[in-house]
Amino acid sequence: MLELIATGTFGAGSTFPLDLPPEDVMVEIFRRHEETVRAALPAERLLVFDVREGWEPLCRFLEVPVPEEPFPHLNEGETMRRTLEEVAVRGVIPNPFEQR
Repeated sequence: MLELIATGTFGAGSTFPLDLPPEDVMVEIFRRHEETVRAALPAERLLVFDVREGWEPLCRFLEVPVPEEPFPHLNEGETMRRTLEEVAVRGVIPNPFEQR
């Protein structure tokens, strides 16, 4: 499954997570994807969301109340390192909401 994701994202012959293209190539892939998404959706149906902004813009877009609980930060520091280690060692993408 990870090979399919790597091939679909980065091209034939790529493996995940150790054989990533150079950063400039990854940035270009992301920019092309972003342009494709922006072109495909009407502005009123698209939220370009920066997770550092927290709940407010997301909840406003979805027209739901802002939760009392803090916004989750699942890809910071040690959590991200453990996740990538599990992918590399076990070949499994862990559930980020599972208590460890």
